[in-house]
Amino acid sequence: MKSHFLIAAPSSGSGKTTVTLGVLRALQRLGYSVQPFKCGPDYIDSMHSSLAAKSDCINLDRFMMSDEHIKSLYYGYGSSKDIGVTEGVMGLFDGTRKMEGSSADIAMLLDIPVIIILNAESMAYSAAAILYGLKNFCPQINIGGVIFNFVEHELHYQFLREACQNIGIYFKII
Repeated sequence: MKSHFLIAAPSSGSGKTTVTLGVLRALQRLGYSVQPFKCGPDYIDSMHSSLAAKSDCINLDRFMMSDEHIKSLYYGYGSSKDIGVTEGVMGLFDGTRKMEGSSADIAMLLDIPVIIILNAESMAYSAAAILYGLKNFCPQINIGGVIFNFVEHELHYQFLREACQNIGIYFKII
């Protein structure tokens, strides 16, 4: 894979699956060969990702698989693709025992940058506190960007952008 990233969120219900499907389909339509992956055992999201990317989605589940098996699947299936897109599970740090099996756990295991999906509905400056916490809770995680979901208008977007810049978070705001 020439490029890869993991799409995660602070919690379920943030729009991870919808955004992931849109990203997969957009990349596929732009002519990239895309390999979809899904953290955990979820098979429904995986079926949708397979359709969006026109490539079989591979589950990466630390509860059911060894680290070596996950790496073998990830690099084996991804080796012939331009881009690997992994959809996270639940919240970024939610796993079976603390972070075990979480999206963050998979991101660290495979050294994948993370794109945060943040539901910005009914918030502005509070978004910065959430992102600051996600970024600093586990510094080994490479937060590569954020996609604000449910942005109502341009001014709302500007508030979100300013909030992040005010606390020193300068990753790309999409």
